[in-house]
Amino acid sequence: MKSLYLTVDSLALKAEEPTDITLYLDEKLPSNFDRVGLRSITILQPVQDHSYYVHCDLLNKDDNLFNGEKSDILVYFVVNQSKKFVTHKFGGILYKNLKSSDFTSIRLTLKDRHGMVVKLQHVTYELEFIK
Repeated sequence: MKSLYLTVDSLALKAEEPTDITLYLDEKLPSNFDRVGLRSITILQPVQDHSYYVHCDLLNKDDNLFNGEKSDILVYFVVNQSKKFVTHKFGGILYKNLKSSDFTSIRLTLKDRHGMVVKLQHVTYELEFIK
């Protein structure tokens, strides 16, 4: 299985809203990748215990349902207690279908259980694209 790893660091991007970022690529990724998964997420500041949802605009919503509705949720995770920082590595990565392998930008949004964008200053995502 061929893979491509992409790390997206909101601080390095100097994003105005680090939890709702769009990464513009200089060139397209190889077109043979048709699925994406989140390997890890790191939040380098205090967070409260909650459920968090990572949304990705690359997902094929027809193949991805959340509570019976079409969704762009890539993954969700729970922080069980307030922490100074969080690193969550996803062991059994669930890969989700891309809507197209022809893209030049990726939008990642971190939301809470109420669908509100979480206000944080620094988030790093590690994505894996596979065939």
